[in-house]
Amino acid sequence: MKRKPHNIKVVFKKLREARGYYTNDPQLIEIDKTLTDLELLDTLIHEFTHHLQPYLDEDVVEMIGNEMSAFLWRHNYRKIQ
Repeated sequence: MKRKPHNIKVVFKKLREARGYYTNDPQLIEIDKTLTDLELLDTLIHEFTHHLQPYLDEDVVEMIGNEMSAFLWRHNYRKIQ
């Protein structure tokens, strides 16, 4: 199945209340710039899951982010500077 590209802008800034946010209009993910690499991975997956599956409950989105980031981290995913 061919999908349209995701044109989501990702912005890093200091956030106070959460590690990240997703908004649909405009399509934007905001990420707290102080996160560790593992927290960043978890938060990117979490917020992108909100984009892909907006009908999911928050607890399901949280579980997906936690499980996927833990799996990738165990398999040596690391952010390249």
